[in-house]
Amino acid sequence: MIDKKIDSFLTLYETMSYRQSADRLFLTQPAITQHIQALEREYGCKLFNYDRKKLTATPEAATLAEYFRHVVYNENRIKQELSQKTHSPLKIGATKTIGEYVIEDRVADYLSAGRRTLHISVDNTENLLKKIDSQQLDFAIVEGIFDRTRYDYQLYGKEKYTGLCAKSHPFAGKEVEIADIFRCNAILREEGSGTRAIIERIFNEYGCGINMFSKVVEINNFPLICHLVARNMGISFGYRCLAEKRDDLSVFYIKGHPISYEFNYVYLKNSQAYKAVDEFNLK
Repeated sequence: MIDKKIDSFLTLYETMSYRQSADRLFLTQPAITQHIQALEREYGCKLFNYDRKKLTATPEAATLAEYFRHVVYNENRIKQELSQKTHSPLKIGATKTIGEYVIEDRVADYLSAGRRTLHISVDNTENLLKKIDSQQLDFAIVEGIFDRTRYDYQLYGKEKYTGLCAKSHPFAGKEVEIADIFRCNAILREEGSGTRAIIERIFNEYGCGINMFSKVVEINNFPLICHLVARNMGISFGYRCLAEKRDDLSVFYIKGHPISYEFNYVYLKNSQAYKAVDEFNLK
């Protein structure tokens, strides 16, 4: 059984507000304070500080949060196994590229095998990792960059990362100099998405930035991005599978920078979430 102090700590660590934590847990603010103080005595360290009326977490609190998260996840997992609640849904997340273009066959195979039902959340990398932290997901399949010191992970697969353009665009099927790219309009995913983070990192290697484009349009929906790119409204960047799903898109490459990136299952460190990954893979 999870100690109430752990619930109070994790909720406060997420909200950084005693009032919001009390409301969420149906407790009083003094009760939350008592739980935090008890943990500070138990572990012999300060967990939160007030700085100019703003609550901040200490490094020790970050360490404890990582530990408590997998404790809570493992506790819930073992309860399900012991009570044989096979009707409990498998909760998975996927970044937008993966959710919209990659995992359809894997999901169909899972459902065809008669396994338990699925809850699938399609969102950007940043939001999915937050949902993993708060135990809203068993795991997420993410593209590109994440903190590999904070999470455990397994390889899902690899995919080439390319430029995307209309079939009629001068870049179609070619290697392009980095300087030529910035003469175009760019249609990009929003900040916080894995796809956006990758192209920003590539540009940084060349000493360039997103602000060098003639015009930048941000859209958090890849089908709409692909429609606009296909109509020659601009270029974009993403995985080759996006172009392969459509007859009106082509790919191009940044000269000297052919790259494949990993898609990874990501889940709480030191947790039993790997069992959920195995289940999804029909093992």
